[in-house]
Amino acid sequence: MAKSLKILADQLRKNNGGIRLTPLFDDGIVPGSAVEVESWNITDRVGHVRELLGKDGIPTIEGPIACLLEDFKRAHDLNLSSAVELLQPSATAKAEFSRAKEAIAHFDSPVIYGMSLTELEDAIEAADEAAWKKALGQRLQLKKARVVYQVIRGRLSFFFRGQGSVGIDLQGSKLGDLQKAGLSAGWKWRNESTLESKRELVIAVKCARYLMKKQRFERTD
Repeated sequence: MAKSLKILADQLRKNNGGIRLTPLFDDGIVPGSAVEVESWNITDRVGHVRELLGKDGIPTIEGPIACLLEDFKRAHDLNLSSAVELLQPSATAKAEFSRAKEAIAHFDSPVIYGMSLTELEDAIEAADEAAWKKALGQRLQLKKARVVYQVIRGRLSFFFRGQGSVGIDLQGSKLGDLQKAGLSAGWKWRNESTLESKRELVIAVKCARYLMKKQRFERTD
């Protein structure tokens, strides 16, 4: 049965140790980013730990490493409204997408970029008192911000199906010119039924919050 984004995100978080789907695919999020997570589908950026530690104080980002997570190697049935929510087409283009009955989301060749939480703990412990008086330092102390220590990047594609699970030709419709349809320049047609991202996108993250009293990170979902 086709899933909503929320159901898919909840399954990823439950089955894969707190991995959080990022529906907006914010390419600015890298290991060391500080984010404020309000709910399952809102990951707002609030800064980067280099603001506390300086350019040379943050641990090295490792990767890319092949992603072995099963949920990112197989296709996912999404209900059509979820796929359209991700693509954010114009109102006119939405009507064209609605000719399809369902969409298959597939994460192609996912890779992991990560940062050692242990090394990050050591670096934060060595930070001076002035660092904690900064806005980001205050957010970390109050547990309002979490630090991203791992991101999963990959190309994303959508296969649109009609009746009988057969691909439907959307490229030959008013959706042929994707920019006129309201989509960003980062998308292209692979064939008449499959839309794909031109580059790797951040599709999921793992976060941790810093516990001041214990001077260590706690992994969160």
